Amino acid sequence: MEVVHRQSSSAAFRPWRVGVFGSAPACRELAEFCHALGRALRRQPGLVLVTGGFEGYEESPESSTDWHVVAGFLATGWPDGADRIETLLPDPKHDQRNIRRFHRGAVTTLHGRGSQARRFATVDYVDAFATVNADNATQQMVELALALGKPVLPLPFTGDVEEGFWKPDANPGAFAKAFSLSARHVQRLRGIRLGHASPERTASMVVSLLCRALRRRCFVIMKYGGSNDVVYRRAIVPALTATGYLPLRADEVAHVGDAVAGLREAIHASDLVVALLDKASLNVAYEIGFAHALGKPVVLASLNPSRPENRPFDLRNWQVCSARGGDTDVLRGELVRFIRSVRSDSSGREWTNTHSSLDGSILKKAPRRSRNRVT
Repeated sequence: MEVVHRQSSSAAFRPWRVGVFGSAPACRELAEFCHALGRALRRQPGLVLVTGGFEGYEESPESSTDWHVVAGFLATGWPDGADRIETLLPDPKHDQRNIRRFHRGAVTTLHGRGSQARRFATVDYVDAFATVNADNATQQMVELALALGKPVLPLPFTGDVEEGFWKPDANPGAFAKAFSLSARHVQRLRGIRLGHASPERTASMVVSLLCRALRRRCFVIMKYGGSNDVVYRRAIVPALTATGYLPLRADEVAHVGDAVAGLREAIHASDLVVALLDKASLNVAYEIGFAHALGKPVVLASLNPSRPENRPFDLRNWQVCSARGGDTDVLRGELVRFIRSVRSDSSGREWTNTHSSLDGSILKKAPRRSRNRVT
């Protein structure tokens, strides 16, 4: 089966693809961190873990970063863990002979392609990735990601290669820009010392950083056509863009098969839901209920709001973002305020406030410890 190349905007509702790549962890603390990173990725909704199936070398008993992260991802005990893993493998006829491979999740074999081509395809396939204790092959992936403009996060506390990427003479600006890191935060990131920092908290911080490079998605529920489309273009889309969200609605995204199932997947994959109540149909009420059942943050909006007693019973106690006099510019400003408020309230749930972690105790400097190899 051939891998599907970078998908178009019609695949906007698919889960984000994130990877963690590197050689074998050089110490026990690093292996524990990789396991914790796998667990943290599994807890993050809307993410799929992409791996290259690299377990290690035949002549060495040590397992790779990829395997430790996958093991942590699967160790959570949740039944759908394997369903959120994608493994891209080279053609066995063209693979290196001394490499051990594992098969987890949805496995895709790249027919006619060897290890290097598989690495290039993986970089193209993921939306963002991190590296741990990089070897030459992983370093190639970082350089390719930079050339493609792909967000890549070399973790400077995991190896000398990663630390080298963040030195001032190595021009680390591309990494910092992709993850919205200031110079002070970069300095603190470089100051992490495994063994002195909690692996769970450090892993959660790394996942939060990866998520910062993925544009948040907002599913817009509304009755299409007429004046509602004007409200969508003039108020909803600008407000979402201003707050860092990608606006999506079902009629703008191509889908194949069951339309209702596709709609449910779209809501599930979104980070926020905005529902326009003007001219709302039963479909709008159903979709709002489904979003609430999933625990998604929902912002109700209306250009011409009705009195609470005229709304469906379950929505009467909900605050509605509205505009006096039917002014779309006013509604846009109110939506920006509402969305920022919702985002602040839910930041500890789906999209952790990374800067609070970067300012916290997990980044306190400590003397570098010697690294004892795992046996």
